[in-house]
Amino acid sequence: TKESSLDCEEEKSILKRRLSESIMEIERQ
Repeated sequence: TKESSLDCEEEKSILKRRLSESIMEIERQ
């Protein structure tokens, strides 16, 4: 269904953002 694929995309983008945020945190130290 469309809705579940949308959820999946949203989840992926959230994960990507979280990942890049933690990378930035690590680089700052």
